[in-house]
Amino acid sequence: MLFERRQLRPLFAWVRPAYLVVLALVGILIAPDVLPVLPPATLARAYPAFSESLADQFGWDSLTRDVERVYASLPATQRARACVLTSNYGEAAALQQLGRPGGLPPVISAQNDYYLWGPGRCTGKVLIVVNSSPAEVPLLRSYYARVTIAAVHRCRYCVDYERKVPIYVLSGARRPIFPRLWPTLKHFN
Repeated sequence: MLFERRQLRPLFAWVRPAYLVVLALVGILIAPDVLPVLPPATLARAYPAFSESLADQFGWDSLTRDVERVYASLPATQRARACVLTSNYGEAAALQQLGRPGGLPPVISAQNDYYLWGPGRCTGKVLIVVNSSPAEVPLLRSYYARVTIAAVHRCRYCVDYERKVPIYVLSGARRPIFPRLWPTLKHFN
């Protein structure tokens, strides 16, 4: 038995180094899929099949800064009554996680579990609406005297529905907004 082990060792001495080389190569190839190691432009060229699935990781910091700028541009009386309503939970979570302390008012969303949390302290008197579809604008106009596009967030490498995001400011509520409007905004998808 001892003799056999000694005879086989030289024959398979290459296995361990070869395994480590293969492991390293696979790690290098999949690293861009799980870690932000490449710039977005390079990632899109090198990994076109993966770039769309990874695109949902881009643009959150710049979206947050754009919404913070819109909020900061409001008059003090509107800032005191404002909240942010996003079209989806990804936007809401990004704003809550990446927003500077005091840089944003309460953030709400009516998508998935965010809907279940309700509007919280948000009265709806002044809303900063992130990524509302053009089809929803007439509904918003029925509740508010003023509906203006304050900014458009642009993100070249984001997922399609996050590449050109309108940021609206709604003010001059014609009637109580929440809880009446909240159930109409609910969407689970």
